[in-house]
Amino acid sequence: MRRIIIFSCLFLFGTASLANATPLATASRCDDAPKIDGEFGDSCWANASWNEQFQQRDPEEGATPSETTRFAVAFDKAAIYVAVEAEQSAPIIGYLSRRDSGSPSDWVTVSIGSASDGRHAKSFATNPVGVRADQRHYDDTKSDATWDGRWDVATSVEDDRWRMEFRIPLSQLSFDEQTEEWDLQVER
Repeated sequence: MRRIIIFSCLFLFGTASLANATPLATASRCDDAPKIDGEFGDSCWANASWNEQFQQRDPEEGATPSETTRFAVAFDKAAIYVAVEAEQSAPIIGYLSRRDSGSPSDWVTVSIGSASDGRHAKSFATNPVGVRADQRHYDDTKSDATWDGRWDVATSVEDDRWRMEFRIPLSQLSFDEQTEEWDLQVER
């Protein structure tokens, strides 16, 4: 099993020691890749370990979040899969826009630092209508929003929650195959 270090706050390159963090979640091996449809009916998610250990960043840093968010991580030989469910009491907002264009929507971002050095990562984001945004983070504080990775996401929306499933091919990540721990951040 691949252990993944989870951070549920904004990447603060150079200010957080990712290498000394405690693993908070474990990625499950998935024999049958989930269908990327924004639903969690696949056996992959039924067998996964779900995590709800989020901390609020705004308005009160470190407080318990006002809305429940949970996620699970799975992998196979080809990809990493992340399922996220975001409960929401306020109306769920999702606007169509071009890829990598910001909009006043609700967003969830999954960032993966496969080098586990706290200095490099790739971020994958979506809103409730499935608009995608991604970028590459490097050298502690720099980022490249022109990087367009090849990855998939699907979303589904209900009255009080929205769900998303990410499929991130391993080919989009730079990593040492001997590394067992990666940095992962889920941000809402």
